[in-house]
Parts: sequence; structure tokens; C-alpha cells
Amino acid sequence: MLDGHDPQAPREETPSLKRDLSEGPVLRGVLAFGLPLALAMASQALFNLVDLVLVGRLGEDALAGVHLGSTLNFFPMILGNGISVGAVALVGQTVGRKQEERARREANLSFGLMLLTGLFLGGLAWWLAAPSVLLLEARGQSLLLGTRYLEIMSLGTVTMFGLMHVTGILRAAGNAFWTVVLLVGTNALNIVLDVFLIFGYEPLGIPAYGVAGAAWATVAARLLGCVLGFWVLSRSGSPLRPGWQLPQPLRRSLHRMSAIGIFQTIQMLARAALVLSITLIGGGLMGRAAHGALSVAIRLDTLVLFAGVGWASAATAMVAQTSAAGNLRRCLQIARTTALLSGCLSLAVGLVFYLYSDPIFRFFSEDPSPELMEVGRQYFAYLAFAYPAATASLVLAGSMNGVGRSFLPMMLDLVFFGLLLQPLLFSWYLSGATGGLAVCWFLILLVTWCLLLAYLWVLRKPQLLRPGASAEDQEGDILQS
Repeated sequence: MLDGHDPQAPREETPSLKRDLSEGPVLRGVLAFGLPLALAMASQALFNLVDLVLVGRLGEDALAGVHLGSTLNFFPMILGNGISVGAVALVGQTVGRKQEERARREANLSFGLMLLTGLFLGGLAWWLAAPSVLLLEARGQSLLLGTRYLEIMSLGTVTMFGLMHVTGILRAAGNAFWTVVLLVGTNALNIVLDVFLIFGYEPLGIPAYGVAGAAWATVAARLLGCVLGFWVLSRSGSPLRPGWQLPQPLRRSLHRMSAIGIFQTIQMLARAALVLSITLIGGGLMGRAAHGALSVAIRLDTLVLFAGVGWASAATAMVAQTSAAGNLRRCLQIARTTALLSGCLSLAVGLVFYLYSDPIFRFFSEDPSPELMEVGRQYFAYLAFAYPAATASLVLAGSMNGVGRSFLPMMLDLVFFGLLLQPLLFSWYLSGATGGLAVCWFLILLVTWCLLLAYLWVLRKPQLLRPGASAEDQEGDILQS
């Protein structure tokens, strides 16, 4: 105990960073809390697009190299996000029960896990950078640039994890303002640093670092965002000030946070592995043109999917606090409302990508080849219409994560993306890839919508959103569903 209070006992809260997400009209609450988070997460993808515009001025090899490096760098981020989701669920539930001291200790545990994991994964990714990029069919200058980009980004894994930690804790406390400030501010700084470090600035003696400059800009911006985030949490009166005290019993909290994080990580890995697969298949069929087109297309995907993650993170925090108050029917309303809003927004953006695919690709790449344009045009003709299903299923998974039920979303994604879609794609590819990449995009579209229908089926009753389920309980939920 830090201040002589029982960590399990309710106590009066300091309102500076906290907000009660378990009361008020559901639609208004989802819009007020979820929309800023969705836009903030979309800003993170938007900076990737600006980054891509700048890198695109360096040629198709630079585009392909950054795509390869950033695709691989996404995998450590998935594990960090898993730990963050576990922290949001546990901290949000304790905040909902008005247990400030317990919430603070859970947040400290999350930071310890993030720090150790970030150091380990960053070192491992740096060591394996070259063989990892080579595995994705990269050759020549694309291989060299992708390897260098990945090495630098791997060194910044700890800063990336630190920023995810502080924004996750703020979301758990119901604070969207500082989360938005940190994410948007970090991304804006990243863009400014990009201009100076990619192309150089002679009056200040800054040389042009090219693709490596884009990576260093990201690492530096996240470091400053992380420092500002910890300052916000450490301010006087903050209910979630960082410290060394850990929750008791430690083993139970560590087990719950790790279980949620591991299950959620596996779920997202099942989705992210699809990016590796289409990169490998596209490179095998179309070479550098496919890598260049996918560099643009997947960055545009992230604009939609990151916004979906923002909606999902809002659903996680809102359901965590609301479930602690015992209102399961409201939890289900939050899940469905957030999924609907996310799906509608992503459909609107997808239609823009579909209708204006040609000018979009010309904007991102100087003098793109006809092959690159054809791959990009065909990609959005199919996958723009997968966006609503992809983001809505993310939100429904996030709602279940809010009550600690991350096993069931993991199983759904593993079954549809891992056991169904991946074998279908590689069976088609290895048997001659009849019909070209259009068949690949169609299979992804079909399975993504089937996955959403499965989520809606299992999440048809509010009882699934009762908090505190063990993995064994969740296995029972699957059998009952």
C-alpha cells in the first residue's frame, strides 16, 4: 500500500484523468469516447501515408523496402498491443469498481511487462532483420533498404511499447483527451522529422538519410511522445501515477493480464500473417510491381483498420468499466453500437479508395508502372468492401477483451484466417494461381464477411460479456455457441 488504504477498498477518486464510461446514453457515449480514439488511431496511419508519399519520391525500390520493413516491424507491435489490451481490461474493471490503488498497481505491472518484452523483441528483430526481409522475396536494393529500415525500427521497439502503455492506461481511465493529444502530436512530429531526415536540410547541416531517415524520425517521435505520456500520468493528483508497487496477489494479476494479452496477440497475429502471405504471393506472381502496389494499398488499409482498432479500444474500456458495474445488457449495446459505427465509417472510406484508386496510386508513386497500377486497382475492387466486416469484427473482439474473454475471439480468428483462409490461399497459389491475384482478393473478402457473421452469432446474448472468465470458462462458451 502506498498511502495506508486497502487496495481493494473503494475510495474517493481524483477526477483529473478519469471518466465514468458506464453511464449515460450509449450512442452519445460511444461517439464522445470512441470517435476521438478512432480519429487519433487513424492519424497514426495517416502519418504512415505521408511517410509513404515522401519515401515514394525516392523510387519504387524505396517503396518496396519500406513496405517490407514496416510489415515485419508490425509483429512486435502486435504483442505489445496484446499486453496493452490486457492492461486496459484489468485497469478499466478496477476503475469501474472505484479501486484507485488497485488500478494503479495493475498499471505498474503492465509497464514492467511492456518494458521487458520491448527490450527482448527489439533485440531479436534487429538480429533477424536481414533474413526476415529476404524471406519475403526481396531482392537487390529493396532488400538492402528494407533491412536497414527494419533494423532502425527494431531499436525503437521500447519507445513504441512505452507509448502504447501510457495511451492504454489513459483509455482505461476513460480519458480520451490526452490519448488523442499524445497520438496526434507524436504523428505530427514524425511528419516534421521525416521531411528533415529523409531529404536533409543544408542550412542546419542535416544530411539526407533517405529511407533510414524515415525510420529514425519514427523512433524519435515515439520517444518524445512516451516521455510526455509518463509526465501526464505522473502529475500531482493523477489517480494512476506510475510507481514500483505491484498488485497483490501478484501471480493472479500477472496470469490474467498475460492470458488476455497472449490470446489477443495470437488473434492479431492470425490477421497480420495474412499481410505476409499476400506479400509473398504477390511478389511471387508480380515481383517488384506487387510489392510497390501493396506498399501503398496496405498503408491505406491501415488508415481504416487503425481507426477500427481505435473503436475497438474504446469498446474495450467502455465494456470493462460497464461490466464492473454489472450492466451486461448495456455492454452488449456498446459492442453493437460501436461495431455499427466502425463498419459504416470504414465502408465510406473504402468506397473512396475504390472509386479513386488510379489517382491515389499516381499520387503516392512517381511514374508508377502499368503493372503496379493494375495490382492496386484490382486490390481495392475487392478488398475495399471487406473493410466493414474487418473493423466490425475487431470491435466485437475488443468488447469481449474488455471483460477478459480474449480466448473466444482468438479461436474465431484462428479458425477463419489461420485454418481456413491461409490454406485456401496457398493451395490456390501452389496449384498454379489460376485467375491471378483477383482470386486471392476474392477469397479474403469472402472469409472476412464469414468471420463477422460468426462474431455476431456468438455475441448474440449479453451473458457472454460477464467479466472475469478463465480460459476454461471461455472454452465452455465456445461449445455452447
